[in-house]
Amino acid sequence: MPKISSTKRITKSGRPYKKTTPELRQLIVDKWRSTNMSKAEISRLLEVAYTTVDSILKTFDREGRIEKKKTGTSRPTSLIKEKLRDQFDLSVSVMTIWKTIVKNIGFTLKRTKPVEEKSNDPTVLQKRRSFILKLAKGRIAYDKNCIFVDEASFNANLIRGEGRSKKGGESTVTTRSKRALNLTILAAISYQGAERVDDKIVSNM
Repeated sequence: MPKISSTKRITKSGRPYKKTTPELRQLIVDKWRSTNMSKAEISRLLEVAYTTVDSILKTFDREGRIEKKKTGTSRPTSLIKEKLRDQFDLSVSVMTIWKTIVKNIGFTLKRTKPVEEKSNDPTVLQKRRSFILKLAKGRIAYDKNCIFVDEASFNANLIRGEGRSKKGGESTVTTRSKRALNLTILAAISYQGAERVDDKIVSNM
């Protein structure tokens, strides 16, 4: 069996600590797939903790991934800085890029939302265009006689999801009661603005 390089150090319990390298992770998966060895047997053979072997194999079964998951991501401004340097040979600071994006272009940080790939599919776009043309034939114009109806629900005790507090303490917000009413807002909106807004109380089940 080929020797797998690893970095070892002594843990507090006095036992050697074995850091899993990409080669070792690959060998664990190969042993699991090509032999009838159990996880415990692989653990003893390669001198790797059973919990490590179990975690690697569960990740492989669930995600098809062998390598260790990368932690952390590069900030968008840092990526832009690298692109400017590599493609245009420009050297600018991250702060300059941030000021340009926020103050000059007008971009702000917003909560992201998922958009299905098919939403921008050419077929879907053509269907939208056909629908708009159909509305136009019926003399329905978005900026003249078109009204959209939508609803949004929220709890009367709506509070921020995060808050600051002293280390070791809880972040709390005082509300009138622990249980609160669930409200639904119904609105009719046109090109000119809100035409009508109604609210409805939803009883708790």
